[in-house]
Amino acid sequence: MEEDQDHISQLPDSILRNILSRLKTREAVRTSSVSTRWRYLWTTPTSLVFYAENMLEGNDYSLLNLHQLSVRERYIIMMKRSVSFVCSVNHFLSHLREDHRIEKFKVYFTFSRNRYGANDLDHWVRFAIAREAEEVDLCLLEENDSSAPSNDEHYVFPCDFLVHNGAAGEFRSSLKCFRLAHCILAPSRYTFSCFRTITTLDLKKVNLVSDENIQNLLYNCHNIEWLSFSECLNINYLKIEHPFCLQLKYLNVSDCQQLKAIELKGINLETLEYKGCSIEIFFCNAPRLRTVFCHLSDWTASPGKVWPLLRLPINVPQLETLILECNFYFHMDGLMREKRLPPFPNLSRLIILKVAIMQEDLSWIATFLKACPALQRFELHLSSFVYIDEKLKKENWPSSCPHNHLKEVVISGIHGYMSEIAIAVYLLKNATSLERMTMDPRPRVYLGNGKWHVSEACEGWTTMARERVHQHLIQEGCPPDKLLIL
Repeated sequence: MEEDQDHISQLPDSILRNILSRLKTREAVRTSSVSTRWRYLWTTPTSLVFYAENMLEGNDYSLLNLHQLSVRERYIIMMKRSVSFVCSVNHFLSHLREDHRIEKFKVYFTFSRNRYGANDLDHWVRFAIAREAEEVDLCLLEENDSSAPSNDEHYVFPCDFLVHNGAAGEFRSSLKCFRLAHCILAPSRYTFSCFRTITTLDLKKVNLVSDENIQNLLYNCHNIEWLSFSECLNINYLKIEHPFCLQLKYLNVSDCQQLKAIELKGINLETLEYKGCSIEIFFCNAPRLRTVFCHLSDWTASPGKVWPLLRLPINVPQLETLILECNFYFHMDGLMREKRLPPFPNLSRLIILKVAIMQEDLSWIATFLKACPALQRFELHLSSFVYIDEKLKKENWPSSCPHNHLKEVVISGIHGYMSEIAIAVYLLKNATSLERMTMDPRPRVYLGNGKWHVSEACEGWTTMARERVHQHLIQEGCPPDKLLIL
């Protein structure tokens, strides 16, 4: 009968391999018993993804509750776990066809330079590159691993993982996307010439050993477009200059505690995102830089500290989008007046992420908006974790300042507090070309690289709070067709 036919097995091999790549490795191997058609399909996967749940049977080697065991018992379990994982991966790789090309290779398991399996991991990386993998992703510390190695004991990535291709002496690599986490990376200027094909480089909690190694890395990244350093060690001075990284469009530097300065010189960077301690940022001819994310806190914006925000309008006058994350206790408006913020001549989109701690006086935002004469879209995303002090000082609000180009306003994470209503009223009165104002109770968190996370509205957001906001704004003259309250 027609309903008994195996329609899935009639699909092309490429589609079946794609299906198998979405299964756990053990599950993919078991499909070999389905029929003759399926017997060898698992030996030609498009992606290789190895992690504990994927490769280890049952919960025999779970990381949970290990802290209840003695040091010796933990060591025995972790050793058995590593041996089992490494043997399983080696066994799987030994059955793959030699001429088969893979697209993605990922390992998520704890390794260190002295732990069992480090040499095997070297072999796996070389295996992936030899199979022309375009994406390699190594995260070498599991989330619940209580036996995490120290920074100096992390796995050392084999920088010489490629061999010369024939007599031509050229490196052969199809690698485009490279992600590393929890390891040591110390390339020389010559061993990393294979990195010329990479377009995306994502380093998280990587020990780069010295600034010289960073320059060696950047020296060979001729085609890099997307670059991220997150919580990396031994970065003191990050310098990216012409003629290196000419294709670089996006740079993220986040929470690199030892970093003292960033210098961008003569490159085509379009987006810069920085979060961390107060540092010097030198913009030496960055003509295409249009988008900047930066973080303000007590440490980065207090009097006496270097405030990169003050230099942006001067050094990057072409800036069009500014994303400003704010987290502080003190009164921001006084600091604004003290610093005398210069104008942003071409800023058309301003996004402020405000984390309220004890009070939510938003009058300083009006002062900031005065420095944005060309603003067309303004977003204010609020997050608060305690009850907000409703005592507002009316004298803090600046005098009227028309914003003739402001057409769209979005305020999210609202609770219905008077401070939130006050900033909305100010914008209604001063945005002479306003087309739409959206009030959204759902908090939004910026994840970086243009990505957002939207949460549910707070428990305090009720029909009464919604009506309160709506009533105040309508009374202030907001046309109902321009107001959207979610």
